[in-house]
Amino acid sequence: MRRTRLVGQAFLALACLLFLGSAAGMVGGFISLAESVPYVGAALCCLVGGGVLSRSGE
Repeated sequence: MRRTRLVGQAFLALACLLFLGSAAGMVGGFISLAESVPYVGAALCCLVGGGVLSRSGE
């Protein structure tokens, strides 16, 4: 159970990094809004998966 929660927290951390990275890239002018869509989609998947895994075993 503990390992599953750790994996879930790792996915949540990855989601945060993807959100922050895409936001920083857009603000810095390195990527456009259209180029950031795959990163935001991947971040949402990590957010949902991490939320489910981190709550498992409660």
